[in-house]
Amino acid sequence: MQKTEKIVFHIQKGLYLYYHGYTPLCKLADFSGDLTEILRDLPWDRDTAPNQGRDLPRYRVQTITLPLFLKNWDEYISQFLKVRDFGKYLNLSRLDHQPLTPAHARKLWQLYLDGDQKTVYIITRLLEVKRPRSEFRKSLIGQIWKWLDDPQPKYRRPLSPRQMSAVMRYEEHNYHCISKARVGSYLIY
Repeated sequence: MQKTEKIVFHIQKGLYLYYHGYTPLCKLADFSGDLTEILRDLPWDRDTAPNQGRDLPRYRVQTITLPLFLKNWDEYISQFLKVRDFGKYLNLSRLDHQPLTPAHARKLWQLYLDGDQKTVYIITRLLEVKRPRSEFRKSLIGQIWKWLDDPQPKYRRPLSPRQMSAVMRYEEHNYHCISKARVGSYLIY
């Protein structure tokens, strides 16, 4: 069963608003501030280009469902930006033909946290294939599922560097498009 919770999101003063918008602060039950606080439009205080002339509420409450790859709410709050970016790689709606279990998703999340974004991207792209035509892709997909199902895998990654390079020849352009969109959302070039 999926856990849901009311989470208080907030805007920090400064350029943080422009780069990230609202980020989670804590559970509503743990919040002790004023939910009606307003950030006045002070152009000299922060970059207000996206909200020029508008006062913004400092806090917002949203009901959030805990992603299946996370174990608790503290991890969601502390790793929010990574969780948001990981969601761009792990598109669960495309994996309906072979749904991931929470244990599978946690393994991919751990790979992502270890800095293997490219590997996670390739794995999810391969798992999205409903009917692979080549025997090579079929074997890679089988190897990935075997690695995901193994509670103590022999290797840190499901694909060898050579297999990754073979697949990346075809996926390189798509990966750069998604990573540019991800980096572009932070306006860092």
